[in-house]
Amino acid sequence: MRILHVTGGVPIPPLKYGGVERVVEQLALGQIAKGHEVYIQGNAGHRELPGVEWFPILMEDDVHRKINPELEGNYDVLHNHVCNQPNTFRFAQTHGFKAITTFHSNWPDADRKLLGHLQTWIVNIGAHMPKEGLNVIYIPYGIPEGTFLAEKDDYLYHTGQIASEKGTDLAIQFAEATGHSLIISGPMRDPAFFEEWIRGHVRSGAAGKGVSDIGYVGEVGGALRDILFARAKCLLFFPRWEEAFGLVPLEACIRGTPVIARMRSALPAMIKDGVNGFVINDNNNPDVNLYTPYLERLSEINPYDCRQWVLDNFSVGKMLRSYEELYQKAAAGEGP
Repeated sequence: MRILHVTGGVPIPPLKYGGVERVVEQLALGQIAKGHEVYIQGNAGHRELPGVEWFPILMEDDVHRKINPELEGNYDVLHNHVCNQPNTFRFAQTHGFKAITTFHSNWPDADRKLLGHLQTWIVNIGAHMPKEGLNVIYIPYGIPEGTFLAEKDDYLYHTGQIASEKGTDLAIQFAEATGHSLIISGPMRDPAFFEEWIRGHVRSGAAGKGVSDIGYVGEVGGALRDILFARAKCLLFFPRWEEAFGLVPLEACIRGTPVIARMRSALPAMIKDGVNGFVINDNNNPDVNLYTPYLERLSEINPYDCRQWVLDNFSVGKMLRSYEELYQKAAAGEGP
């Protein structure tokens, strides 16, 4: 099968931040391993993806992606990862059920109501996302295995864009309320928020065992990102917005690191209380005082069980098999 992935501008694989791009990397490598031909319209990253044929991003206008002329008629399935409304609708019109659009982010409910009428495949990545029609199916992300450590250090970890939507301030308040060390990583998104909550609260910056106070290590990737997940006592995840999925909690859990999170979006499907963390219902009203008691309950969680939960429910292999079934239908132009 010949598969074309249409992507955004972030390099694949990303050097640091880039959850969607990590997923595209896993899909491409898994598909090549099964003998498929894989083309990507996008930007190649810092590491080679053996077997992938790259094509530049082309635009019809300021919004619409254009398929490279060299590819016209030379692929069986178009997998669109640019899930804004213009490109979703355009590929539905031009490719029908031979196109798949994965919703790596969500649309407002009013706009999503249109999806069930499209003659194309739509993939939700979050179990909480609405299913408007038989053409809308659920395939969660698969999480690649990382470094597993059963013995943890004593710092808490928070990672993601530094912004109110990601709950960086709630993680800081949690650490201050419990007297625990906290390491924060991620790119700056909101300069005013960064100034108030990072510059205003970081007291000593370092990464690793014996860290005290609150440290910010910037945007990280590779081995440093891997080991920060693996060595942490737990991950703090308190988003204010409705994420479509959120890779970070499961990236922690597959390394044996449990998660303390507030109940938002896909988290109830990702975290099984007492197995790989705790999801706290705060009735949509963030309250650190509700979260801090769960720090004492982390001893209930076995790091091996924490990891196994992800392997059983969110493995890369499971994601690849689900997409393979859908690709077979799409290649034949079959609808639901």
